[in-house]
Amino acid sequence: MALFPDIRKAKALFGDAAEIYGSIINEIEPFLVRDCYKFEPLDQFEQRSAERTVSEINRVYWIEMLQRAHMASVAAIARTCRWVDVAVREYDAANIFGWSSAARSIIEAAGDAGEGLAAVPRTLADHKLMIQGCLSGSSTTLHTSAELEDLLIHFSHARKIAKGEIAPDSHRAKSSAAYVDFVTRMNVGDVRPLYAKLCEIVHPASTSVALFFSGAGDTLTVDLKSEVDFLEKSAKASRQTLGACLMASFNPALLTLRVLHSFDHFTRITPLKKVNFSAIPAWPPIEKLLK
Repeated sequence: MALFPDIRKAKALFGDAAEIYGSIINEIEPFLVRDCYKFEPLDQFEQRSAERTVSEINRVYWIEMLQRAHMASVAAIARTCRWVDVAVREYDAANIFGWSSAARSIIEAAGDAGEGLAAVPRTLADHKLMIQGCLSGSSTTLHTSAELEDLLIHFSHARKIAKGEIAPDSHRAKSSAAYVDFVTRMNVGDVRPLYAKLCEIVHPASTSVALFFSGAGDTLTVDLKSEVDFLEKSAKASRQTLGACLMASFNPALLTLRVLHSFDHFTRITPLKKVNFSAIPAWPPIEKLLK
């Protein structure tokens, strides 16, 4: 089964974005499963650092940073695809609650992917020569990037921290509202009002009650079919915004995977070479840096 679900059905819910990204993702899927990652435990890294040269420390550090960037990109793509799959299946099943849950999660996933990965392609491109020197072992000056490290670790390790538990700030999960705010700052359609409407459906609230009744004057009648009408209207009204959320979720991951070609550490995703990213504002300056 393709990673991105039925493109025709997805297009009805997400517009042209489903066709554009669905085609790219299904073509690159075979390349996404060819790599594995190995990370040295922090205590071992710190212990061995006393015995290693600066060149060796640089090499281990930047290999792991690139692995985190690759892993986060693959995860962001796969996670969003699975939520798209849920949205399509729940829409087919005429289940307003399932579709709303998936749509809401797609917005949150877009915020998480955008915050965690948006800065990664440009940062890697800006420091391409330095990173290549670290990977080859030719750099004798210590190079690290705390900001990039925190972003990538937060993406992969963020969780709800128990009361009294000691954990790095990068491990602390952010609220759903924080991710919605991030998507809003990306000017992705009417995200905030859409998210609020989806919450009204998913949470016990008046909307989740009213959709099972139809009214005439002061009379309410049980109407279980009204759920279907409500779902169709909601899906149609949200199509453009949800399509933009797909773009916000997939773009940072795809650009990161493309930039990673410069470091010859992962399977080269050849179909990405022919994708025209020029319509993405972040890409032209990155492409220039990679030449």
